Amino acid sequence: MTAESQRPQALKAALVQRFAEALEREAPPHGLPDGFAESGAEAAPSPEASDLYGFYPIWSALTALVQETKLQGRAFGQLKDALEAERPAPAAPELAEELALLRSSLAQQSELEKTLIEALLDTRDRLHRGLETGAALQQQSDRPTSWWRRLFGASEEQVQQLHEANRAQHQAQAIILERLDAQLGRVGICALDAQAQPFDPHRMNAVDVEFTDAVPAGQVVEVYSPGYLRGEEVLRVARVKVARQKWVND
Repeated sequence: MTAESQRPQALKAALVQRFAEALEREAPPHGLPDGFAESGAEAAPSPEASDLYGFYPIWSALTALVQETKLQGRAFGQLKDALEAERPAPAAPELAEELALLRSSLAQQSELEKTLIEALLDTRDRLHRGLETGAALQQQSDRPTSWWRRLFGASEEQVQQLHEANRAQHQAQAIILERLDAQLGRVGICALDAQAQPFDPHRMNAVDVEFTDAVPAGQVVEVYSPGYLRGEEVLRVARVKVARQKWVND
């Protein structure tokens, strides 16, 4: 055998020798029972004493590595179980307290929202009534014998000034009402259209009746105060006058 062909064999033998010496110096893996390494060696196949670079050293090293991995995995599992057992239970009282605080905060926000919506709806009702009153005054001021003309005598200039002031106020209220309706519409709130509609006890409150045959019985003939909806939710019922059939004397 030439020197070139002997070099790989010699290198292999040297590496195996170093690996075997390192294994001998290495302490047994933590968790191995006493005599485990010796019993493993006895169960291994008997190699030739002079075969330092044969199959036996590698087989022994792999056996020890596999056993150590199993033991380490088992030890890790036992440690994990122990930690899980010692881990404190979820802080149920703290979670319940946080949940109660959250619910209280949501309830306060809901109540605040309800208060704000009620204030906006009251403002809208006042604006709507103001528009109706202004329109009625505007019609009266156009009459030659209106109370404005009687109050200010024959001064056409004063009557005209009041007429223009009332018109400007009416226009301003109409603009404010339009913008308020737009803001309410953005959050899904709209006025209930009750005029000339069949009476709906879930959305309307009949505060008056009118005996008439001009319209079907149960139809709304006048709206005293509008109702409001947010989607299908009734925020405020409408106060209405409902038609009722006249009594017929036999």
